Amino acid sequence: MKLKLYILLSLFFLSGFTYSQTAKEYYSMGMIKMLEGDYSASIDGFTKAIKKDRNYVDAYFNRGICFEKLKKYQEAIDDYSVVVKLKPFMYQAFNNRGLLYFKTDKYEKAIADFSTSIRINPTYPFSFLYRANTYLKMNELDKAKADAEVVLGKLPNYIKAHSILAKIAFIQKDYNDALKHYNFLCEKQSSKAENFLGRARVFNALNRNDEACVDYKKAIELGSEDAKNEKPVTCK
Repeated sequence: MKLKLYILLSLFFLSGFTYSQTAKEYYSMGMIKMLEGDYSASIDGFTKAIKKDRNYVDAYFNRGICFEKLKKYQEAIDDYSVVVKLKPFMYQAFNNRGLLYFKTDKYEKAIADFSTSIRINPTYPFSFLYRANTYLKMNELDKAKADAEVVLGKLPNYIKAHSILAKIAFIQKDYNDALKHYNFLCEKQSSKAENFLGRARVFNALNRNDEACVDYKKAIELGSEDAKNEKPVTCK
């Protein structure tokens, strides 16, 4: 952190400070405040930079991030919307705006933005992941599955992709596939009650009652109220 601040400060003073600050200088101050976690002050710096230069893409983009950090989602969406107009091939802005549409339950708009991000940069796995999660929310399971599998093709051990695929497989009653993903999740995230609860449900569906009881017990130990309510009376 100190090294980053030193570099930014050096760039700031080397640029030639004057009483009439330039857009670049205001932007540099915004970045310093952003690194410090002072998002309100950072927004002020970026806003001053934008007033000096209405086409300052990076200032809009980073101000959007700061608005998002402060949960001012509409302001962040507005800034990302300016970015994609000024720089229509900046996939990061489409991706970030898609996440905000998801958070505000605008799923169709989220899908459109993630799809654009993927079209611009198909090597970036996280737009596939976020689109998969959005499709899951929309109950479009086959599309969600296809995207999550793309993520695993790029990142074989990525937890969230395994979680999405486990849920889909269970809903579609592909219990063996669900079990494969839940086994991975229980091994890699042994402190997560939801993983053991999910696997308990799979074991229960497969009539593997003893194993289901073990996982229900583990999920309860990890604080799952759902596991308490669901645990069969046959489990001791």
